[in-house]
Amino acid sequence: WTVVVESAHKVSVTQKRGIFGNCTTPRSPTGITYANQVGSAWMVADNGHIYTITGNSATRCKRVTLANTDVQLGCIAALPDGQRWVAGGSDGAIYLGVSDPVLRLEERLVIGEGLSGQEAELFRSSTVPRFSSIVVRGDLLLLGTSNHALILVDIASREVLRILQVSHPASAWGMDFHPSLAILASVSEARDVRFWNVAERRPAIG
Repeated sequence: WTVVVESAHKVSVTQKRGIFGNCTTPRSPTGITYANQVGSAWMVADNGHIYTITGNSATRCKRVTLANTDVQLGCIAALPDGQRWVAGGSDGAIYLGVSDPVLRLEERLVIGEGLSGQEAELFRSSTVPRFSSIVVRGDLLLLGTSNHALILVDIASREVLRILQVSHPASAWGMDFHPSLAILASVSEARDVRFWNVAERRPAIG
């Protein structure tokens, strides 16, 4: 938990056990990022909570996913102002919040609802993204999902700019066309199915 950087080539972990105290203890932490204060970090977990970590202790926590659900938070990153954070959930939502120092959820955005754009409508019509990684560059968020997609979001305009869906993770052994639409389905030995828009020569997201 406590990482000591002595030089560019010497890094040591001085404490291996985390202390949650009064905070809800998660089964698995799923993401962590540096916070605005030196020596602190924000962490998300499989129980839908965000934590402020100082040293090896969770000093604050808050559930940000919807109550009475098993939605997990899969990733977190700090926004450029240093006070705000963004996290991605397994429910396809992007959570925006602030730490001042109390953790507060400010907004919950869902692709196709709070996040607009033609790409957003295409994605949301066929699948729910399960966010597992995130990178922030200015107003741009690049999110990776565990269901094989990369999503580029302009957080200032609340717009999905691009969605890239990758193909099968294993060899594809079967395919067939839709009887009336220009859609091709392919299946791989990994037991996944992908849909392709033949007319536009692009993935049919899902």
